[in-house]
Amino acid sequence: TKEHLKRIERNTETIIKNRAYLLSGDEQKAKLAADINRALEAANRKRLAAVFGGLMNRGYVKIWRKSLDNGIISNPQLLQFWVWCLLKASHRKHKQMVGFQEVALDAGQFIFGRRKAASELNLSEQSIRSCLKSLKINQQITIKVTNKYSIITIVNWNTYQQDDDKANQQSNQQSNQQSTSNQPAINQQSTTNKNGKNVKNGENGKKDPPTPQKPERQKKPFTPPTELEVVRYFQENGYSVAIAKKAFTYYHVAGWKDSAGKPVKNWKQKMIAVWFKDENKSKSDTPKQPSLEEVMS
Repeated sequence: TKEHLKRIERNTETIIKNRAYLLSGDEQKAKLAADINRALEAANRKRLAAVFGGLMNRGYVKIWRKSLDNGIISNPQLLQFWVWCLLKASHRKHKQMVGFQEVALDAGQFIFGRRKAASELNLSEQSIRSCLKSLKINQQITIKVTNKYSIITIVNWNTYQQDDDKANQQSNQQSNQQSTSNQPAINQQSTTNKNGKNVKNGENGKKDPPTPQKPERQKKPFTPPTELEVVRYFQENGYSVAIAKKAFTYYHVAGWKDSAGKPVKNWKQKMIAVWFKDENKSKSDTPKQPSLEEVMS
């Protein structure tokens, strides 16, 4: 309080006077002078603690690094006004008197006056208008205007200015709720399995034999087709012999690897995916079995 600070000031002045007197004396008073110096330092610490303690009790706001992305940091006046808005906003619901009218404010809101803002920030009213317009465009604030006053609302105040303790508490609650909601299903499934085993054991009087495991399916090794097989497969699906030969030659020369160097596992699927195109269709719609001469030519 102010009275407490004044009392500290008077004690400090007295200590300074005594110290000046003692320093002018002989060496026998040096010890007492040292004690007074320590008392003076303690008084100064108390005075600073009283001053800064009063400021700390007013709380704080968070400045998120997201401000670096929206261009605020590059505009000194806009940054100054934005921080001022954050500091002005209420951290909780309360009622404020405006003239003879009581106004209810939510967290993140405050009563705004353009002239007062210009005076406190040492900016022109035109600069204040420009800052308001910019923050409104960026959807960082909203303004409710009446004939007597205006209310500025910080958008997403509760999201960005929520207390750390509350945020951690909500996060823990959500995690606990999710864990608790999953637990009954797990318990029910476990109980059902146990009951099922008991019923079977009661009926048969024996434990159920273990379920035999299915043998793993062995993959068949890839066998490259002959040129005749490729040609016939193309013709059966209405594609030309020339394209079939071209496709066979492409993969045969490459050791039956595709363009990415991966081995071909199913040559029919590869033909469908790569070569079965409209422009490769045979002019005749009737499938024709190629002769041996056609294949080998």
